[in-house]
Amino acid sequence: MPERDSDLRFLQGTARSVRLGILALAILTLAQYAAGLAVPWLSGRLTGALLENGGIERAALDLLFACLALALVVQGALAIATIRHSARLQMALSAAMQVRVYAHLQTLALNFFNQRRTGALLSLLNHDLAQVSAFIATAIGPALPHVLTFMIALGLMMHIDWVLGAVAGLAVPLFFLAAKLFMRRIRPQSTRLSESYARAESHAESHLSAMLLMKAFNRSTSSTAEYAREVRRVSETGQQVAAALGRIQPSLNLIAGLFAVALVWVLSRRLTAGALAPGELVAFLMYGYFLARPMSQLASVYGQLQHARASAARITEVLEIEPEPRGDPGRILSNVRGEIEFRDVHFTYPERPPILDGVDLHIRPGETLALVGDNGAGKTTLAQLLMRFADPAKGEILLDGENLERINIRSLRAHIGLVPQSALLLDGSIADNIAFGRKQVTTKRIESAARLAQAHTFIEALPYGYDTLVGERGARLSGGQQQRIAVARALLENPPLLILDEATAQFDADAEARFLKSLKNAFEDRTVLLVTHRPAALAVADRMARLSKGRIQQLTSA
Repeated sequence: MPERDSDLRFLQGTARSVRLGILALAILTLAQYAAGLAVPWLSGRLTGALLENGGIERAALDLLFACLALALVVQGALAIATIRHSARLQMALSAAMQVRVYAHLQTLALNFFNQRRTGALLSLLNHDLAQVSAFIATAIGPALPHVLTFMIALGLMMHIDWVLGAVAGLAVPLFFLAAKLFMRRIRPQSTRLSESYARAESHAESHLSAMLLMKAFNRSTSSTAEYAREVRRVSETGQQVAAALGRIQPSLNLIAGLFAVALVWVLSRRLTAGALAPGELVAFLMYGYFLARPMSQLASVYGQLQHARASAARITEVLEIEPEPRGDPGRILSNVRGEIEFRDVHFTYPERPPILDGVDLHIRPGETLALVGDNGAGKTTLAQLLMRFADPAKGEILLDGENLERINIRSLRAHIGLVPQSALLLDGSIADNIAFGRKQVTTKRIESAARLAQAHTFIEALPYGYDTLVGERGARLSGGQQQRIAVARALLENPPLLILDEATAQFDADAEARFLKSLKNAFEDRTVLLVTHRPAALAVADRMARLSKGRIQQLTSA
């Protein structure tokens, strides 16, 4: 957990990163209120002129009313600029923070995702970051202008007459009715914004749930770039909605202001008839207009701060988790022979008994080894240690005689093809899933990998061939088809090492044997680790190693 008050430091640091935008927002807000404060002053001049002269010329009176209307229009224009700038600041800050947190998530060890729900991470990326960006963009900048305006308006009203404040409340019901009518027009834009959010969440959910593949195929950078594009679409749609809201709120303010002007105008006509209240009444009512909004805004700041702090605490908890070790500046692999050696390897998951207790295993270059054992024996753990999804608690793992910890982790994974138990297909076409984010992959290379995985025939028989959409998690394909696409994905870069981690668990014994035999050509000239708990793999393996009680208990020729 983050240390105490780290949430406040996070809010402060984030606010400092956009301090120029916050300063501009404060200046715009001050200018808006300054223009607005001219309205009570002009109203007072008008009332004073009427009371003192009685017979003021109609042209001069109309000019004063025109000046009042102009002051309100200027105030409205400044309000639009203020809200638009605040919206842009909020959306840009939210997008930058989302990409920052998403990129950090991509650097974390696989064990982090095994202990977290994907929904919680999506909530972090959307709700929590939105709370923080909204607070920084809408509450911090205008806070001082709200305080100053509130104090000035309240002081002037108290100086005149506090009883007359009840008159200003007459406009409240009309204001809320107008607000309800105006907000109906924003619904279509809000729907589009929700759809944009849904697309971004769909991308994040599918990629975060496939984090094993992200690590295995070094797709973190390209995935982050794709997510950044989706977030920019959300930002652009959000700015459109905010612009519409920015026109509504100033319009409501203008309605309230014009209501007050109309009231003063009516009272002025009564004054000319000799039936007016004191001139201070007009100024009091107009200053009351500038008291209501700062008061309501200031009342909500504390609640916004509490929401922002709670969200910031959850964000800080994730950002303070150290990334997985990358082995930088480790050696970049080349000419990998594929010799693997586990030396006295121990490993324990948190709050569980030891799962590996001194594993010694040597796999020769170009050998196909079947690693068998009961469920929970540690077979998958051994494969994950080979890919450095985690590191041994004791012992060492060598590739071509070199400790994995001295090898660049991205380079290591680039030389290993992984076929997991679940195919982990993303929502897209078959070609997209085989290429899996790799840039500039030709159709010829994709088809070549599919042929090697014995998948080309069934793909060509589909109505749209390689452009066929697989659906969410490959739902439109059979289990066998999904697994063959996963094999093609693993073989695309022709890796010298290949891991099939329970890839045939969904097959029956006969189907498993046929599946593995069909991949015999794909196993040639590479080191293959077949992780399974069934004996069908022995038909294609050179040797079999049985893992039990945390150690290799049996090692025989297949």
